[in-house]
This record gives sequence, structure tokens and C-alpha cells, in this order.
Amino acid sequence: MKIGVNTWVWSSPLTTDEFARLAAHIAGMGFDLIEVPIETPGEFDYARAGAVARDHGLGITVCAAMSPDRDLIHPDGAIRTNGMDYVRHCIEAAEAITKENAANDRVWRPTSRCHASTSAVGGGVSCSSRA
Repeated sequence: MKIGVNTWVWSSPLTTDEFARLAAHIAGMGFDLIEVPIETPGEFDYARAGAVARDHGLGITVCAAMSPDRDLIHPDGAIRTNGMDYVRHCIEAAEAITKENAANDRVWRPTSRCHASTSAVGGGVSCSSRA
């Protein structure tokens, strides 16, 4: 089992420079993983953070900050669209930050059995377990 910690314990919003400092600290504390919150799209260098984590021997995960203006089931279509745009950004960020990361042994990838929905009733991803 691997044990990790979210950078929100020390810092929010997280900057790329602060991430580098925290990665060294977290590795020194003996953690296996560092979790990065995706707060404000465009203000963080995910690829650089992934390299820093690897340099410190840390696996890396991400978490979403789903604020009210990112509500995937809100009756207002503009809010749902903003939420879907944010989720897409999170997926792209997760790909960039975990690229070539040896600890990233379980990356979810959509298959032909999965589909995404942005309907007014709800949204998300659903997958069939049948082959």
C-alpha cells in the first residue's frame, strides 16, 4: 500500500514553485505519493510538477475542486458547460502531470464500453463491465 498526502495540508492555491518545495518536504517525511489539487486552470505547470515528483521518488495524483460554478448537474447550461470544461482540463492536467511517472500504474482510459453525458438531468461517465 502507498500512502500520500494532498498539498492542501500546507498551501492553497498551489504554485509550481511551492510544489517543488513541498515535494522535497513530503518525500523527506516518507510519503509515497503527493496529491495535487487542480484549482485554477492555466496557473500551474503540470509537466514540471510531474518531473519534480519523479525526481523526489514520489508518485502523483490529482484531485478536482468542484466549486458551485462547475456543477455538472446545474439547471443552467452555462454552468454545466463550465463544469465539463473544467473536468476536461483536469483530465489533461492528470495526463501531463503523470506522463512517464513510474508510480502511475492505474490510469483510467475510456474504452468503447464508456460514454460521457452532459444532459440537463445529470452528467458524468458511465462504463459497462461487460466485454
